[in-house]
Amino acid sequence: MHSARSIARTAAKVVRAGARAQSNAAAPAVASKTGPSFVDTFFFDAPDQNELDETFPGVPAVTGKLEAPTKVQVSKLPKGMTVVSQDAHRGASTVGVYVKGGARTEAAPGAAFAVQQLAFGATQKRSALKLFRDVDVFGGHFEANAGKEVTSFVASATRDALPELSTAIAETLTAPKLDSWELSEASYWATAKLEALKSAPGAAISADVAAAVFGEASPLGHHALPSAAQWGKLTTDDVKNFLSAHVQGNNMVLAGVNVD
Repeated sequence: MHSARSIARTAAKVVRAGARAQSNAAAPAVASKTGPSFVDTFFFDAPDQNELDETFPGVPAVTGKLEAPTKVQVSKLPKGMTVVSQDAHRGASTVGVYVKGGARTEAAPGAAFAVQQLAFGATQKRSALKLFRDVDVFGGHFEANAGKEVTSFVASATRDALPELSTAIAETLTAPKLDSWELSEASYWATAKLEALKSAPGAAISADVAAAVFGEASPLGHHALPSAAQWGKLTTDDVKNFLSAHVQGNNMVLAGVNVD
């Protein structure tokens, strides 16, 4: 009885032979005068490829069994920060800091959205380019989001890059550089994003309903996104004031998945 591997390889050869015949039939003159093309050789004369289930020397054996995730651990640091973690025994880790505060608690309209736009930029310790490169080498990914009541800073990468992810988030929260030119540079993208979001029917209706029900002066009725005029009035001091008011130990939750 033929093995599944031999059957697959035989089928592949039959497919290649059929494709070669169709290719030669479509352009017989070219094939006879110039010989096989690069494409013809690459696709039809390629050596047998390794199978997906073939093992290679030095690669750890896969048992097919996954360990059950650990129980969710919740603890509190001396300064009040809540820490939530779980190890699902996967190779990629995600860590995030969730700050209690957003559009409804900002003193200057648009400050929370500005924090989102400027997150993971230059810090007091390194430039934005160096921060990106230091984490990109591990396949890292950053994301920040400012809502009405919560502002989050999340980073994901391979498991061995967890210290770098945590350091990057800590620098973004506690030591951002926040130069005025960074805010000006972010204005172009922020304005375009605001226009795109406000033109989305779902987002516009949701914001208008909340404002109608609770009143625009109410924190619950406050729009999560600033207007173009409000954005234009923002300064780096507004962003710094938002961070200093909200980045407090008892106002934050540190959460991690696939962490020790």
